[in-house]
Amino acid sequence: MQAPNSSTRSMFYSYYAISLITLIFILFKGKADSFLSLYSCHTDSLNVLMRGITFLGDGIFAVLFASAFIFYKFRISVFLLLSWLFSGLITQLLKRFLFSSELRPFAYFSQQGINIYEVPGIEIHAFHSFPSGHTATAFAVFIGLAFFLTKTWQKISLLLLASLIGFSRIYLGQHFPADVLAGSVIGMFSSLLLYSIILKWKSPFLDKSVQKMLK
Repeated sequence: MQAPNSSTRSMFYSYYAISLITLIFILFKGKADSFLSLYSCHTDSLNVLMRGITFLGDGIFAVLFASAFIFYKFRISVFLLLSWLFSGLITQLLKRFLFSSELRPFAYFSQQGINIYEVPGIEIHAFHSFPSGHTATAFAVFIGLAFFLTKTWQKISLLLLASLIGFSRIYLGQHFPADVLAGSVIGMFSSLLLYSIILKWKSPFLDKSVQKMLK
């Protein structure tokens, strides 16, 4: 893999800083309190905004978003799809086998006799909390795209967008902060691994696009 340039390093350093702060917060507050601290403020406007933002981490959006790059370069489109698939595979293996009994926030607090606010229009899930699939998808796709961009502000913006999608999972009561942090690590790892592979994949077809093929 090529050595990261200064803008990519800035993105990595920013991610490390965000992750470290999040990890310290989780360790200091604990699983339940770290969630409740971030779940304490809801408004109607934020509810609408977060419902929209969380969709950006959905698999359907990931496929549509990645597929759109066939009009620019097949290599990017293939890379984003593979990054999403790989992160999804890791996430589902962890969810279904190693952490299948991990409760989502509503089920977790319900067992303790605590009722928490329910954001309207959100389907509540009970199990498979760890790790966050939406967050893994967001980091796999948006950080993956950031590797192909050159400007620091573009890379940082995509990092912040992926992080916001992760936060939306907490805001909507779907995941604990630890789930989101783990999802971000999976997504980041997937995009890094697949990027190193896709760069070495020698294929003239991958450097074409639909537009070039139609000319």
